[in-house]
Amino acid sequence: MVSSKKDKNTSDRCGPRLGRPPADKAGEVEDRILQSAEQLFLNEGYARTTLAKIAAAARIGNTTLYKRYRNKEELFAAVLRRSVDFAVNRLQDVPRGGTKVERLRAAGIAMGQSALTRDVIAIMRVSAAEAETFPGIARMGYRLGFDASVDHAARAIAGGDQPADVAAALPAATRFVEVALHPLELQGMFGVDLEQLRQRIEPSVNEAIDVLVQTGLLDGD
Repeated sequence: MVSSKKDKNTSDRCGPRLGRPPADKAGEVEDRILQSAEQLFLNEGYARTTLAKIAAAARIGNTTLYKRYRNKEELFAAVLRRSVDFAVNRLQDVPRGGTKVERLRAAGIAMGQSALTRDVIAIMRVSAAEAETFPGIARMGYRLGFDASVDHAARAIAGGDQPADVAAALPAATRFVEVALHPLELQGMFGVDLEQLRQRIEPSVNEAIDVLVQTGLLDGD
């Protein structure tokens, strides 16, 4: 049966259907989903945020959302990865010249400045708030940020990306992140003024490096 012109015009007036977006719009839809999800998670918390609310905020159909993310945990993981990626992308490439101490100092200061921002601290709070009810969510949020920080510190110590050198630097990098960055991030999560914390980054980094040198985890070469 041939559709009448009237039928076609009526269909046009109904607007675009919610469903699978064109290929050239897929990236835009994905960004909208993650931005909407992040805002809802930050404003309402993990437990009160539903996939239906996220779909409505992103102006897409539920089917479109479920084709991308099977459940809320999977979508929250994507939001966390996006937050970590933004923080990492704010960093410059790891320093290549100078001594291990000089490279680690520069990398540590940059990591602190990147982490002690309102958006990063806010998403840390959301994941930490679910530690009792959704322990897997809290652990995932912790591991994503921690592992990215350790990797960046290890590559700074190694002075490059050679797997063997990076692996050898992991013990020192792990301890560095625990001593230099975690205390400041924890204070930020509990509401200490971020500008004050940023002023303490360099002293904290220097103190952590001293600990590593004194315990033999890092040499000054």
